[in-house]
Amino acid sequence: MTQLVLSRASLKDYMTQGAISPRLKGQLKDHKDEKPLREVSDASKSPGHKLAQVLNKLFESYTGQTKTAVKSGKQLVQFIREGRFDGNFLASCDAVALFPSVIVAEALDLLKIKIQQDDSLQQKTDLTKEEIFSLSKLCTEDPYFECEFGFFKQNGGTPMGGPLSRCLSDMIIENKIEKPIEEHPIWGVKWDWVRPIDDTLSVWRSKSQFLEFFAYLNTLHPNIKWTHETEEDGKIAIFDIQIIRTEQGYDTTVYRKKSASDRYIHYTSSQVWKEKASAIRTLKSRALEYCSNEALLAEELTYLLEVFISKCGGCCTKRTEQKNQKKNLTCPSLSMYLIIPELKGYLKC
Repeated sequence: MTQLVLSRASLKDYMTQGAISPRLKGQLKDHKDEKPLREVSDASKSPGHKLAQVLNKLFESYTGQTKTAVKSGKQLVQFIREGRFDGNFLASCDAVALFPSVIVAEALDLLKIKIQQDDSLQQKTDLTKEEIFSLSKLCTEDPYFECEFGFFKQNGGTPMGGPLSRCLSDMIIENKIEKPIEEHPIWGVKWDWVRPIDDTLSVWRSKSQFLEFFAYLNTLHPNIKWTHETEEDGKIAIFDIQIIRTEQGYDTTVYRKKSASDRYIHYTSSQVWKEKASAIRTLKSRALEYCSNEALLAEELTYLLEVFISKCGGCCTKRTEQKNQKKNLTCPSLSMYLIIPELKGYLKC
């Protein structure tokens, strides 16, 4: 028998006692000119948070099934290499404060339709569709938070950090933004973008054509407005990917914002060794996935090696040296996780 994602008997597990209200925190977006503050609501210990997480699992298939959906930077790089964005001009659009701009009632209406159309829901839960929707409303309809000035009700939008915020936002983008574009007699033929959340990458015949589309894009929803960045000197960045136009197509490598601090776990930190190693392993894996040629890969791995030596006390490099000393081994290179066999020549210390 398949285990249910949410059962009627398990509802009692989501009752809370002594719960903490969502706490509002601020994250400075230092990479933007005006340095706006992103409000993040930490609701991890608040009533309904765990239930909302489970509901989100029930709704996983409701979004992200369109041709525009991209799940990771690795998939986006694959699209670029396959030639999906071959063309004259690249551009990126970004929704301004997407989560706070969502009209919750509108998103819940879309969610209700999805729930009613979901024939597989009975395999995941023994609750009725009406009960599932009622629980969803309970978790999202009246967001609130606490800060040093007291308790407040959020005036519109979904909370940044809410388990269902991504799902509701995706429904709005897919149904109120992308669907009208796809059905438009002119832009439906010319438009093609990919979008993990609210950042998009698209290709156009010219800059003027894109700007004409961009003006149309900002007419589609009363609350959701967009900004844009365009290809400059053959380069454009989206997320942590730098796209570089070449005669053969595009090269890709890792992109860092100007505000990037390159601060990672220091070697002398009391955190467990596996966590220190995973930081290097993750960044190396990203370099392998994003960098499109050996020269760019060598440049990125060399940069990471210098960062971990100069700012993190050597991290894995010292640990490797210590292990080799105990085994009476020589250590010609101190970069245990940064070096790959094909590029040892580039990265020896």
